[in-house]
Amino acid sequence: MQNPKPGIYVTLEELTGLRFEALGLHWQSPQMGGDQQSGDYASAQRGRGMEFHEVRAYQAGDDIRSMDWRVTARTGKPHTKLYVQERERPVYIIVDLNASMFFGTKVAFKSHIAIKTAALLAWAATKHGDKAGGMILSKKGLQEFKPQRRQILPFLKAMTEASYDIPCGKPFSLTIALERLQRVIRPGSLVYVISDFHSLDEAAEKQMRRLSLQQSMTSICIYDTLEKVAPPDNYYAYSDGQQYTSLDTSDLKMRHAYAQGFEQHLEKLRNLCTSSGTELLELATHDPLVKSLNHGRMGARRQRHA
Repeated sequence: MQNPKPGIYVTLEELTGLRFEALGLHWQSPQMGGDQQSGDYASAQRGRGMEFHEVRAYQAGDDIRSMDWRVTARTGKPHTKLYVQERERPVYIIVDLNASMFFGTKVAFKSHIAIKTAALLAWAATKHGDKAGGMILSKKGLQEFKPQRRQILPFLKAMTEASYDIPCGKPFSLTIALERLQRVIRPGSLVYVISDFHSLDEAAEKQMRRLSLQQSMTSICIYDTLEKVAPPDNYYAYSDGQQYTSLDTSDLKMRHAYAQGFEQHLEKLRNLCTSSGTELLELATHDPLVKSLNHGRMGARRQRHA
């Protein structure tokens, strides 16, 4: 593994150190319809839940899908299974580490900020009694880590390794991660999607809408200021590692189209999140991380209740 370069590569020591900064992160789920369980303060409720509790004689109104047919057959009387909600809420963090994320002109690459954001969220979840895990979309494809109470180091380690392995070629769509999440996620979970959303296509939008119907979702869009505003007037040559082109920023029409392209991308994401009831945080690579995440959450709530 190469020597770590601040703002580009990430070390495991850097991510484990964030467990202290996570104490300052506001950990409160976005409100959505229904009763929302949350970590240690979730109450146990009878009914069709997540964790088996006991078997008892069937009572009028019980869900027939929870019938225990073995006990019923053995005793000759109908019995049903009871469940309780888990006290540990699953938290899924999707981290997009496609090639477009390995870019940055101030402080750090977008990939670096994405990884640190994911680590902060994972530490905050575990410190509040929730189970944290996630999915990493990188050069290796999709890596999945089942949410666990105190076993987030494998997730952190995989992200550090991915920071050294810059992908090239066609990016993986967020659809891959979202479709997989749709198959494994449990009701009442929290979902965070951390990306620049350049790989967001119609299929991914559809999956985000479906997930938001049953889960509490937050999209964290990471961008660099150079993506938002063209650099000072000059003639620039640049490459994506495979192709080369140039950019003349002294052209006023080009500067307008440049800024407009970014704003259209962001507005599309805003509309998607608004229509699906998904919280959206916009995070620049030079922003102070914990402060910006907390400020963004409060701003999103004010907009939602306005």
